[in-house]
Amino acid sequence: MSLLTINNLSVQFETAGATVPVLDRIDFEVAAGDHIALIGESGCGKTVLGMSVMRLLPPNARITGAIRYAGSDLLQVAEREMQQIRGRGIALISQNSVSSLNPVVRIGDQIAESLSLHTQYRGDDLRHEVIRLLAELGIEQPEESVQKFPHQFSGGMRERILVAMALACNPDIIIADEPTTGLDALVKVQILRLLKKAMQGRTLLLITHDLGTAFTLASRTAVMYAGEILECGPTSEVFSHPRHPYTQGLLASSPSAGFHPIPGLSPAPGQVPSGCRFCPRCSCAMDTCRSLHPHLKETGRGRRVRCFRYD
Repeated sequence: MSLLTINNLSVQFETAGATVPVLDRIDFEVAAGDHIALIGESGCGKTVLGMSVMRLLPPNARITGAIRYAGSDLLQVAEREMQQIRGRGIALISQNSVSSLNPVVRIGDQIAESLSLHTQYRGDDLRHEVIRLLAELGIEQPEESVQKFPHQFSGGMRERILVAMALACNPDIIIADEPTTGLDALVKVQILRLLKKAMQGRTLLLITHDLGTAFTLASRTAVMYAGEILECGPTSEVFSHPRHPYTQGLLASSPSAGFHPIPGLSPAPGQVPSGCRFCPRCSCAMDTCRSLHPHLKETGRGRRVRCFRYD
């Protein structure tokens, strides 16, 4: 049963003299206990999708479609109700811990804010719960750490603090946006182990351009390109037998595969070609691909692909 259902979601941004489309008719489901990764090149719309679910897009965003959670369309509920859902129902691990944490507020107070809003913890009980969360996430000397400011922690420790903030109210869904960005190799491994353990029994929507992170944390993967989903299915199958030419090129471009980058560049938002959006970069393109836009088709075994080769 779906915990989160996204139907026909499109997002445009109003700019000076232009309307720029970023997401185009996204259909997506997240079941309870799922660990789903959204992968793709920077600018493909992954973060915009996550921010749409949290309803944290800037005022110039125009959103159509539906995002259903707990019997409600999140695009239609009042802001007061949405504030109750954020943190308690759906929590976010933001990318870039430097900008995500308030530099002038002690980290204990930042974690306590969500607990105060959504739970019954108060006074000493609140402080003890914050300390417990920090200890569970591997923060050394948690009793002293609650009094420190973000700049007094390393990048890896700040990432742990963001995870603690997301887990604080035991939400139904956690959206993790590029949780390993900017971390060195050793710290990245530590954070991945931490996340894998912390997400056991939880529902995760992972947003990442790091294929290794997706393979480690996600049981299902959706591949995004130019504002739409091109392929999705079980992670092990998508990685071992990619069906869409873009997915094949994305995997081949990783260092572990010999670093064979896809020729050309992703189209800028609002400048997508007619027909298949990947067609100008695709070595398998046919005449049909240049004139018609493919639909996302079921291809069996829980897999879908947007490619005319599977008609």
